[in-house]
Amino acid sequence: MAADTPATMRVLMVARPAEGGLRRHVGLLCAGLANRGVAAGLCAPHDWSMPPEAADVPIWPVDLRDRPSPAADLRASLAVARLGAGFSLIHGHGARGAWIAALAATLSRKPYVVTAHNLARPLPGMPGRLLRFSGGRARGVVAVSAAVAATLDAWGAPMERIRVIPNGVPESAFDVPDRAEARRRLRIVHRGPLVAAAGRLARERGFATLVAAGARLTVEIPDLRVVIAGAGPERDALAAMATSLRISSHIDLCGALNEVATLLAAADLVVVPSLSEGQGLVALEAMAAGRPVVASRVGGLVETVQEGETGLLTPPGDAEALAHAVAGLLRDRTRAERMGMQGRELVAQRYTLEGMCRSTADYYGACLRKR
Repeated sequence: MAADTPATMRVLMVARPAEGGLRRHVGLLCAGLANRGVAAGLCAPHDWSMPPEAADVPIWPVDLRDRPSPAADLRASLAVARLGAGFSLIHGHGARGAWIAALAATLSRKPYVVTAHNLARPLPGMPGRLLRFSGGRARGVVAVSAAVAATLDAWGAPMERIRVIPNGVPESAFDVPDRAEARRRLRIVHRGPLVAAAGRLARERGFATLVAAGARLTVEIPDLRVVIAGAGPERDALAAMATSLRISSHIDLCGALNEVATLLAAADLVVVPSLSEGQGLVALEAMAAGRPVVASRVGGLVETVQEGETGLLTPPGDAEALAHAVAGLLRDRTRAERMGMQGRELVAQRYTLEGMCRSTADYYGACLRKR
């Protein structure tokens, strides 16, 4: 029997509980694949929501948990396996999604691929064995950056099966209002320098470093405002930190925001202070909006943000270096604007949703031809 062609291919995505970049990646991938004739569906936790671009993608709620649970994992895998019978391929996202996809594919005798969104690390005991089973048996393993690919020996993935396919942003990411209009839409009355950041408020995202840098920056730039969009377990700790540093009036923890692209456009620059990062979708979205990025020199951010060209890189966790880089760009607006425009051009050339989906669809075809 001939392998499915892209025009007849159906792919069942499997995603763990997630916020921020992974969730947006999956939604945009499903939407973009549809434009290439690949029909996608999604198995995900009950609270999963799609971005507007993927509103028509079918979602089947499955009890997919963030941590291993033998009974729950078996139930989830059986549910995915039943649904997978009507699909050409199963595609798991993240370590947990990879394990459920691997088990479901084994039960349903379907081929599967997995995507690693974050830097992989060796895990001890049973979690490590499950991860190596998932990566080692996959028809293909997608890494969102070369930095992620270099860590995938922890997944037991042979190098010849790994394909680097970076995140891509949709055309709408380039279609943003100018700075003044963006602030008006978000009802931001502040007219001074505005620094934006976005993501899940978790330790690895490094927002504590940004708050600490804010204490240094406000001494030099008294009218500075820092807006951090997102929800997560670190919110109260970040708020308490801002209070203890006496900069609460400068730090706005605005919560989850549907209009992240508008916030990035409203900013003078965007900070991505991650302690660990697979690639950095927020960095790409900021660059598409024409904003310079100050990011941690870690993981895939080193590939995404070109030092001195589209932004600046600082050591992860170094609040002093971060403050120095931000202050330098806020003082030199000409340089900042030039970096923003160069970043926009780079994303348009290398990091589009159309390119990501084309590469993914082609890789699906290659994986289906393997035996």
